[in-house]
Amino acid sequence: MIKSIDLANAVHEEAHGIASRIPESETPHLRNGDRLAWLLAHWPLPTVKEMIPVIEEVFWASLLTEEGRPCRPRLLYSTVVDTERPVHWFSEPIPLNRESLRKLTSIQDDTCYLVWKIADHHPVMIGLQARESSDPNQFLLTCAGPGALDFTWNRLRVVILREGYTRRLSSCTLPDSHVVFEMIRTLLGSFEPFFLGRVVRAISDQGHGGSLWIVREGTSVSDIQIGHRIVRDGRLLLDRFPRFESRHPWLNSIAQLTAVDGAVLLDSRVRVLGFGAFISVNEPSEIIRRLPGGDEQKVSSFTLGGGRHRSAVEFCKRFAPAAAIVVSEDGRILVIAAPGEAQPPWCAEIASLGFSDSL
Repeated sequence: MIKSIDLANAVHEEAHGIASRIPESETPHLRNGDRLAWLLAHWPLPTVKEMIPVIEEVFWASLLTEEGRPCRPRLLYSTVVDTERPVHWFSEPIPLNRESLRKLTSIQDDTCYLVWKIADHHPVMIGLQARESSDPNQFLLTCAGPGALDFTWNRLRVVILREGYTRRLSSCTLPDSHVVFEMIRTLLGSFEPFFLGRVVRAISDQGHGGSLWIVREGTSVSDIQIGHRIVRDGRLLLDRFPRFESRHPWLNSIAQLTAVDGAVLLDSRVRVLGFGAFISVNEPSEIIRRLPGGDEQKVSSFTLGGGRHRSAVEFCKRFAPAAAIVVSEDGRILVIAAPGEAQPPWCAEIASLGFSDSL
């Protein structure tokens, strides 16, 4: 059985932790104890008691199908009517239960949410809201797969449920995606981390694993064995897809390319050069593993994992400055980068928890 009360309590405890870590310089008018109230005034959370039945219904709905389609609810908690966003408001509230979620799954995908609130002490759905540039700061409960739940608040995944196990942001000592991606931006100059964050998260959610190899804009890749080359488009991503509605599916399509054996090759402007890419690996390399807390450790590239990891290290070495992101089937995310020929590559594991993807 799912322990809904434990999950609900975990979400509230993580919210307390987030509030306690807000720098005093950002809220000089507030005392420590007031920061959570300040956050909740902007982005409310349902109480533990209100959250429990919703978790139960979403969990069991995730195991259902509707006309052969999986049920993947995406629920946004809202206490006020937001007239600034594109929303279809229901004329009558719909009870939030597994059967209504199953029936409504056909109108949902990852570009919209079912909006819910508490009415007469019961959860009800009140509308369908479009997703714009990124997930909102409000409380979001989404289904990533059968029995797999993500709890997001303040644009951070604070709790996840996978195969009956709960993981929490506060217990994860790895750096988040923004810290490591900013290091790659410095390395490559024109890297756009906020776009690839969406791709990496999609690979992790899809569960097949995959690799992204990133070269500096204009780098020759003639020495890489590319199974399927892509016609180059000189335009930048925002020029090609200025609207989220078109950009989001395109970024997800990059994640789908990683399901093919080999890596997806990109330049630092997030232009796809090809997929199914391979490179020969002759011998292990020394690599610097960056550990939580700032410590470093010299390791062999062969200790990082299987062929994906070894190939990524070899790619980064040969095409330095270059970077690679390897997502394992179990969701582990490893970033590898090589500053130049005179410096060994480094690697850092990043947390899928705390992962936000602004677009």
